[in-house]
Amino acid sequence: GQHHRRGRIEHDAVELLRRILEKLLESGAAQLPDRIALRPERVVPLALAATRSTSLVELLRADLADVRTGGASHGRYLVRPIGADATRTAGTLSDREAELFAGVGLDPRPVRELATSARATGVIEALRRRGLVQLVAFTPSDAAHLLGLQTTWSTEAAELGARLGARLLDMRQPSAERARSFAGEVWDLTVRESTRAVLETALGPEVGRSPLVDAICAGRTRVGAAEVSIRPAVALVAVGGPARVFYEEVGRRLGMPVVFPEHGAVANAVGAATGAIVRAVRVEVHGDELGYRVHGPNGVERCATAATAEALAVELAVGAARVAVEASGGVAPDVRTRTDERIVVPGRTDDGALISVVVTAEAVGRPSTSAVRPRP
Repeated sequence: GQHHRRGRIEHDAVELLRRILEKLLESGAAQLPDRIALRPERVVPLALAATRSTSLVELLRADLADVRTGGASHGRYLVRPIGADATRTAGTLSDREAELFAGVGLDPRPVRELATSARATGVIEALRRRGLVQLVAFTPSDAAHLLGLQTTWSTEAAELGARLGARLLDMRQPSAERARSFAGEVWDLTVRESTRAVLETALGPEVGRSPLVDAICAGRTRVGAAEVSIRPAVALVAVGGPARVFYEEVGRRLGMPVVFPEHGAVANAVGAATGAIVRAVRVEVHGDELGYRVHGPNGVERCATAATAEALAVELAVGAARVAVEASGGVAPDVRTRTDERIVVPGRTDDGALISVVVTAEAVGRPSTSAVRPRP
Protein backbone atom coordinates (compact mmCIF):
# COMPACT_ATOMS: atom_id res chain seq x y z
CA GLY A 1 0.00 0.00 0.00
CA GLN A 2 1.92 2.98 1.32
CA HIS A 3 5.31 1.59 0.23
CA HIS A 4 3.98 1.00 -3.29
CA ARG A 5 2.51 4.53 -3.54
CA ARG A 6 5.78 6.10 -2.36
CA GLY A 7 7.72 4.11 -4.94
CA ARG A 8 5.30 5.17 -7.67
CA ILE A 9 5.64 8.84 -6.71
CA GLU A 10 9.45 8.60 -6.85
CA HIS A 11 9.25 6.91 -10.24
CA ASP A 12 6.94 9.60 -11.62
CA ALA A 13 9.19 12.37 -10.27
CA VAL A 14 12.27 10.92 -11.97
CA GLU A 15 10.35 10.48 -15.23
CA LEU A 16 9.12 14.08 -15.10
CA LEU A 17 12.66 15.37 -14.49
CA ARG A 18 13.95 13.31 -17.42
CA ARG A 19 11.30 14.74 -19.76
CA ILE A 20 12.05 18.32 -18.63
CA LEU A 21 15.76 17.82 -19.35
CA GLU A 22 14.99 16.36 -22.77
CA LYS A 23 12.81 19.35 -23.66
CA LEU A 24 15.46 21.80 -22.47
CA LEU A 25 18.13 20.09 -24.53
CA GLU A 26 15.91 19.94 -27.61
CA SER A 27 15.11 23.65 -27.34
CA GLY A 28 18.71 24.68 -26.76
CA ALA A 29 17.85 26.19 -23.38
CA ALA A 30 20.33 23.85 -21.75
CA GLN A 31 23.45 22.15 -23.05
CA LEU A 32 25.51 19.25 -21.79
CA PRO A 33 28.82 19.59 -23.68
CA ASP A 34 30.22 16.26 -22.52
CA ARG A 35 27.95 13.81 -20.76
CA ILE A 36 30.82 11.35 -20.46
CA ALA A 37 34.22 12.29 -19.05
CA LEU A 38 37.54 10.48 -19.31
CA ARG A 39 40.05 10.79 -16.48
CA PRO A 40 43.65 9.53 -16.24
CA GLU A 41 43.06 6.98 -13.51
CA ARG A 42 44.25 3.44 -12.98
CA VAL A 43 41.06 1.39 -13.09
CA VAL A 44 40.63 -2.36 -13.55
CA PRO A 45 38.17 -3.01 -16.40
CA LEU A 46 34.99 -4.85 -15.42
CA ALA A 47 35.65 -7.35 -18.21
CA LEU A 48 39.07 -8.20 -16.75
CA ALA A 49 37.94 -8.33 -13.13
CA ALA A 50 35.15 -10.75 -14.09
CA THR A 51 37.74 -13.26 -15.29
CA ARG A 52 39.39 -13.15 -11.87
CA SER A 53 36.26 -13.30 -9.72
CA THR A 54 33.07 -15.19 -10.50
CA SER A 55 31.12 -12.95 -8.10
CA LEU A 56 31.46 -9.76 -10.17
CA VAL A 57 28.79 -10.57 -12.76
CA GLU A 58 26.30 -11.26 -9.97
CA LEU A 59 27.19 -7.96 -8.31
CA LEU A 60 26.62 -6.14 -11.59
CA ARG A 61 23.27 -7.85 -12.09
CA ALA A 62 22.25 -6.88 -8.55
CA ASP A 63 23.23 -3.25 -9.20
CA LEU A 64 21.22 -3.24 -12.42
CA ALA A 65 18.18 -4.61 -10.58
CA ASP A 66 18.52 -1.99 -7.81
CA VAL A 67 16.67 1.12 -8.99
CA ARG A 68 16.23 2.74 -5.57
CA THR A 69 19.71 3.07 -4.06
CA GLY A 70 23.31 3.42 -5.19
CA GLY A 71 22.98 5.77 -8.15
CA ALA A 72 26.40 6.82 -9.41
CA SER A 73 28.13 4.30 -7.13
CA HIS A 74 26.61 1.34 -8.98
CA GLY A 75 29.16 -0.57 -11.02
CA ARG A 76 32.13 0.59 -8.92
CA TYR A 77 34.03 -1.89 -6.77
CA LEU A 78 37.28 -2.26 -4.83
CA VAL A 79 39.76 -5.14 -4.91
CA ARG A 80 43.24 -5.83 -3.66
CA PRO A 81 45.89 -6.14 -6.37
CA ILE A 82 46.75 -9.72 -7.21
CA GLY A 83 49.86 -10.74 -5.31
CA ALA A 84 49.51 -8.03 -2.64
CA ASP A 85 51.10 -9.04 0.67
CA ALA A 86 48.69 -7.95 3.39
CA THR A 87 51.05 -8.91 6.23
CA ARG A 88 53.81 -6.59 4.97
CA THR A 89 51.36 -3.76 4.37
CA ALA A 90 49.52 -3.82 7.70
CA GLY A 91 52.34 -2.24 9.69
CA THR A 92 52.37 0.94 7.59
CA LEU A 93 48.66 1.77 7.94
CA SER A 94 46.77 3.89 10.44
CA ASP A 95 43.97 2.22 12.37
CA ARG A 96 41.31 3.60 10.02
CA GLU A 97 43.29 2.62 6.92
CA ALA A 98 43.85 -0.86 8.31
CA GLU A 99 40.13 -1.24 9.04
CA LEU A 100 39.13 -0.32 5.48
CA PHE A 101 41.96 -2.33 3.95
CA ALA A 102 40.80 -5.40 5.86
CA GLY A 103 37.37 -5.02 4.24
CA VAL A 104 38.80 -5.38 0.72
CA GLY A 105 39.82 -8.73 -0.72
CA LEU A 106 40.50 -10.35 -4.07
CA ASP A 107 36.76 -10.54 -4.75
CA PRO A 108 35.21 -7.15 -5.66
CA ARG A 109 33.49 -5.22 -2.87
CA PRO A 110 30.97 -2.46 -3.76
CA VAL A 111 32.45 0.98 -3.12
CA ARG A 112 29.22 2.20 -1.51
CA GLU A 113 29.58 -0.42 1.25
CA LEU A 114 32.92 1.08 2.29
CA ALA A 115 32.67 4.77 1.35
CA THR A 116 30.03 5.51 3.97
CA SER A 117 31.34 8.98 4.83
CA ALA A 118 33.59 11.72 3.46
CA ARG A 119 36.36 10.54 5.77
CA ALA A 120 36.04 6.94 4.56
CA THR A 121 36.13 8.13 0.96
CA GLY A 122 39.35 10.01 1.69
CA VAL A 123 40.92 6.92 3.26
CA ILE A 124 39.98 4.85 0.21
CA GLU A 125 41.61 7.39 -2.09
CA ALA A 126 44.75 7.31 0.06
CA LEU A 127 44.87 3.51 -0.22
CA ARG A 128 44.38 3.76 -3.99
CA ARG A 129 47.22 6.28 -4.36
CA ARG A 130 49.52 3.87 -2.58
CA GLY A 131 48.45 1.01 -4.83
CA LEU A 132 47.04 -1.01 -1.94
CA VAL A 133 43.54 -1.25 -3.39
CA GLN A 134 42.29 -0.92 -6.95
CA LEU A 135 39.06 0.49 -8.37
CA VAL A 136 37.06 -1.76 -10.69
CA ALA A 137 34.74 0.16 -13.03
CA PHE A 138 33.67 0.65 -16.65
CA THR A 139 36.61 1.62 -18.89
CA PRO A 140 37.25 2.12 -22.62
CA SER A 141 38.44 -1.49 -22.73
CA ASP A 142 34.97 -2.56 -21.59
CA ALA A 143 33.46 -0.44 -24.36
CA ALA A 144 35.72 -2.17 -26.89
CA HIS A 145 34.54 -5.59 -25.68
CA LEU A 146 30.90 -4.68 -26.16
CA LEU A 147 31.61 -3.32 -29.64
CA GLY A 148 33.41 -6.51 -30.65
CA LEU A 149 36.75 -4.75 -31.04
CA GLN A 150 38.34 -6.68 -28.19
CA THR A 151 37.60 -10.24 -27.05
CA THR A 152 40.21 -10.78 -24.35
CA TRP A 153 37.96 -10.90 -21.28
CA SER A 154 34.28 -11.02 -20.26
CA THR A 155 31.86 -9.39 -22.69
CA GLU A 156 28.96 -10.07 -20.32
CA ALA A 157 30.51 -7.96 -17.55
CA ALA A 158 31.26 -5.21 -20.07
CA GLU A 159 27.63 -5.17 -21.25
CA LEU A 160 26.25 -5.00 -17.71
CA GLY A 161 28.61 -2.10 -16.96
CA ALA A 162 27.49 -0.30 -20.11
CA ARG A 163 23.85 -0.73 -19.09
CA LEU A 164 24.60 0.86 -15.72
CA GLY A 165 26.42 3.75 -17.39
CA ALA A 166 23.60 4.35 -19.85
CA ARG A 167 21.04 4.21 -17.06
CA LEU A 168 22.93 6.83 -15.07
CA LEU A 169 22.92 9.17 -18.08
CA ASP A 170 19.35 8.57 -19.24
CA MET A 171 17.67 7.99 -15.84
CA ARG A 172 15.83 4.91 -17.15
CA GLN A 173 16.61 1.27 -17.79
CA PRO A 174 18.45 0.96 -21.12
CA SER A 175 17.89 -1.50 -23.92
CA ALA A 176 20.69 -3.66 -25.30
CA GLU A 177 20.95 -1.24 -28.24
CA ARG A 178 21.31 1.75 -25.88
CA ALA A 179 24.05 -0.05 -23.93
CA ARG A 180 25.91 -0.62 -27.19
CA SER A 181 25.51 3.02 -28.24
CA PHE A 182 26.83 4.09 -24.81
CA ALA A 183 29.89 1.90 -25.42
CA GLY A 184 30.26 3.56 -28.81
CA GLU A 185 30.23 7.00 -27.18
CA VAL A 186 32.97 5.94 -24.76
CA TRP A 187 35.07 4.44 -27.56
CA ASP A 188 34.69 7.52 -29.75
CA LEU A 189 35.55 9.88 -26.89
CA THR A 190 38.68 7.82 -26.17
CA VAL A 191 39.77 8.02 -29.80
CA ARG A 192 38.94 11.73 -29.97
CA GLU A 193 40.94 12.64 -26.85
CA SER A 194 43.82 10.36 -27.89
CA THR A 195 43.95 12.17 -31.24
CA ARG A 196 43.96 15.50 -29.40
CA ALA A 197 46.82 14.31 -27.17
CA VAL A 198 48.88 13.42 -30.26
CA LEU A 199 48.21 16.86 -31.79
CA GLU A 200 49.08 18.63 -28.55
CA THR A 201 52.36 16.70 -28.45
CA ALA A 202 53.12 17.61 -32.05
CA LEU A 203 51.96 21.25 -31.99
CA GLY A 204 52.15 22.18 -28.30
CA PRO A 205 49.43 22.51 -25.65
CA GLU A 206 48.37 25.90 -27.04
CA VAL A 207 46.57 24.02 -29.83
CA GLY A 208 43.51 24.30 -27.58
CA ARG A 209 40.02 23.43 -28.74
CA SER A 210 39.66 25.30 -32.01
CA PRO A 211 36.90 24.28 -34.46
CA LEU A 212 39.57 22.97 -36.86
CA VAL A 213 41.24 20.73 -34.26
CA ASP A 214 37.89 19.61 -32.86
CA ALA A 215 36.81 18.52 -36.34
CA ILE A 216 39.98 16.52 -36.95
CA CYS A 217 39.78 14.85 -33.55
CA ALA A 218 36.16 13.91 -34.24
CA GLY A 219 37.07 12.39 -37.61
CA ARG A 220 35.48 15.13 -39.71
CA THR A 221 37.42 16.39 -42.71
CA ARG A 222 35.38 19.52 -43.41
CA VAL A 223 34.91 22.77 -41.52
CA GLY A 224 32.43 24.94 -43.33
CA ALA A 225 33.35 24.85 -47.00
CA ALA A 226 37.00 23.87 -46.39
CA GLU A 227 38.75 20.50 -46.36
CA VAL A 228 40.98 20.28 -43.27
CA SER A 229 43.74 17.92 -42.12
CA ILE A 230 46.78 17.95 -39.85
CA ARG A 231 49.40 15.24 -40.13
CA PRO A 232 52.31 15.08 -37.64
CA ALA A 233 55.70 14.89 -39.32
CA VAL A 234 57.04 12.21 -36.95
CA ALA A 235 56.06 8.59 -36.54
CA LEU A 236 53.36 7.58 -34.09
CA VAL A 237 54.24 4.47 -32.04
CA ALA A 238 51.45 2.93 -29.95
CA VAL A 239 52.00 0.39 -27.17
CA GLY A 240 49.78 -1.33 -24.64
CA GLY A 241 47.33 -4.21 -24.76
CA PRO A 242 44.39 -2.36 -26.38
CA ALA A 243 46.52 0.01 -28.50
CA ARG A 244 45.22 -1.26 -31.85
CA VAL A 245 41.62 -0.94 -30.65
CA PHE A 246 41.95 2.84 -30.47
CA TYR A 247 45.08 3.95 -32.31
CA GLU A 248 44.31 2.46 -35.70
CA GLU A 249 41.39 4.94 -35.77
CA VAL A 250 43.63 7.73 -34.39
CA GLY A 251 45.98 7.11 -37.33
CA ARG A 252 43.08 7.20 -39.78
CA ARG A 253 41.83 10.55 -38.43
CA LEU A 254 45.33 12.02 -38.69
CA GLY A 255 46.02 10.45 -42.09
CA MET A 256 49.19 8.75 -40.91
CA PRO A 257 50.39 5.19 -40.30
CA VAL A 258 50.77 3.95 -36.73
CA VAL A 259 53.61 1.63 -35.66
CA PHE A 260 52.65 -1.21 -33.31
CA PRO A 261 55.95 -2.76 -32.09
CA GLU A 262 56.35 -6.47 -31.54
CA HIS A 263 55.59 -7.29 -27.89
CA GLY A 264 54.17 -3.76 -27.51
CA ALA A 265 51.05 -5.22 -25.89
CA VAL A 266 52.96 -5.82 -22.64
CA ALA A 267 54.83 -2.50 -22.58
CA ASN A 268 52.40 -0.84 -20.18
CA ALA A 269 52.44 -3.86 -17.86
CA VAL A 270 56.23 -3.73 -17.71
CA GLY A 271 56.09 0.00 -17.07
CA ALA A 272 53.54 -0.43 -14.29
CA ALA A 273 55.67 -3.08 -12.63
CA THR A 274 58.90 -1.10 -12.83
CA GLY A 275 57.59 2.44 -12.93
CA ALA A 276 57.83 3.30 -9.23
CA ILE A 277 59.31 2.04 -5.99
CA VAL A 278 57.24 2.95 -2.93
CA ARG A 279 58.29 2.55 0.69
CA ALA A 280 56.57 3.78 3.85
CA VAL A 281 58.03 4.19 7.34
CA ARG A 282 55.99 4.69 10.49
CA VAL A 283 57.42 6.37 13.64
CA GLU A 284 55.46 6.62 16.90
CA VAL A 285 55.71 9.28 19.61
CA HIS A 286 54.51 8.54 23.14
CA GLY A 287 54.53 10.79 26.21
CA ASP A 288 55.40 9.74 29.75
CA GLU A 289 56.41 11.35 33.03
CA LEU A 290 59.96 11.99 31.73
CA GLY A 291 59.00 13.64 28.44
CA TYR A 292 58.49 11.89 25.08
CA ARG A 293 59.72 8.65 23.55
CA VAL A 294 60.28 8.55 19.77
CA HIS A 295 60.15 4.97 18.48
CA GLY A 296 62.26 5.23 15.33
CA PRO A 297 63.64 2.60 12.93
CA ASN A 298 66.83 2.22 14.97
CA GLY A 299 65.39 2.27 18.45
CA VAL A 300 63.91 4.67 21.00
CA GLU A 301 65.11 8.25 21.45
CA ARG A 302 63.98 10.70 24.11
CA CYS A 303 62.91 14.33 23.76
CA ALA A 304 61.95 16.88 26.39
CA THR A 305 59.05 18.49 24.51
CA ALA A 306 56.28 17.38 22.15
CA ALA A 307 57.43 19.77 19.42
CA THR A 308 60.97 18.42 19.35
CA ALA A 309 59.72 14.83 19.54
CA GLU A 310 57.36 15.28 16.60
CA ALA A 311 60.03 17.07 14.55
CA LEU A 312 62.46 14.22 15.24
CA ALA A 313 59.80 11.66 14.26
CA VAL A 314 59.35 13.41 10.91
CA GLU A 315 63.11 13.56 10.35
CA LEU A 316 63.59 9.87 11.18
CA ALA A 317 60.63 8.71 9.09
CA VAL A 318 61.64 10.77 6.05
CA GLY A 319 65.26 9.63 6.23
CA ALA A 320 64.37 5.97 6.65
CA ALA A 321 61.80 6.04 3.83
CA ARG A 322 64.28 7.67 1.47
CA VAL A 323 66.98 5.12 2.37
CA ALA A 324 64.50 2.26 1.86
CA VAL A 325 63.65 3.42 -1.67
CA GLU A 326 67.30 3.90 -2.59
CA ALA A 327 68.17 0.48 -1.15
CA SER A 328 65.53 -1.02 -3.43
CA GLY A 329 67.07 0.58 -6.50
CA GLY A 330 65.05 3.80 -6.60
CA VAL A 331 66.46 7.23 -7.39
CA ALA A 332 65.43 10.78 -6.47
CA PRO A 333 62.62 9.71 -4.13
CA ASP A 334 59.80 12.15 -3.44
CA VAL A 335 58.79 11.96 0.23
CA ARG A 336 55.49 12.99 1.79
CA THR A 337 54.55 12.82 5.45
CA ARG A 338 51.32 12.67 7.39
CA THR A 339 50.32 12.41 11.04
CA ASP A 340 47.68 9.99 12.32
CA GLU A 341 46.21 8.83 15.59
CA ARG A 342 46.98 12.07 17.42
CA ILE A 343 45.79 11.87 21.02
CA VAL A 344 45.83 14.94 23.27
CA VAL A 345 44.63 15.82 26.76
CA PRO A 346 41.10 17.27 26.41
CA GLY A 347 40.94 21.02 26.96
CA ARG A 348 44.67 21.62 26.70
CA THR A 349 46.54 23.30 23.84
CA ASP A 350 50.04 23.66 25.33
CA ASP A 351 53.07 21.57 24.40
CA GLY A 352 52.40 19.05 27.16
CA ALA A 353 48.91 18.25 25.83
CA LEU A 354 50.20 15.61 23.43
CA ILE A 355 49.80 12.03 24.61
CA SER A 356 50.82 10.23 21.42
CA VAL A 357 51.00 10.61 17.63
CA VAL A 358 52.07 8.53 14.65
CA VAL A 359 54.15 10.03 11.81
CA THR A 360 54.25 8.17 8.48
CA ALA A 361 56.61 9.05 5.63
CA GLU A 362 55.97 7.64 2.17
CA ALA A 363 58.75 7.80 -0.40
CA VAL A 364 58.25 7.21 -4.13
CA GLY A 365 61.19 6.85 -6.51
CA ARG A 366 61.85 5.77 -10.07
CA PRO A 367 63.93 2.62 -10.61
CA SER A 368 67.54 3.30 -11.45
CA THR A 369 68.58 2.40 -14.98
CA SER A 370 72.33 2.57 -14.26
CA ALA A 371 72.55 -1.20 -13.96
CA VAL A 372 70.80 -1.83 -17.27
CA ARG A 373 73.11 -3.06 -20.01
CA PRO A 374 72.20 -3.68 -23.65
CA ARG A 375 72.21 -7.22 -24.89
CA PRO A 376 75.41 -8.23 -26.69
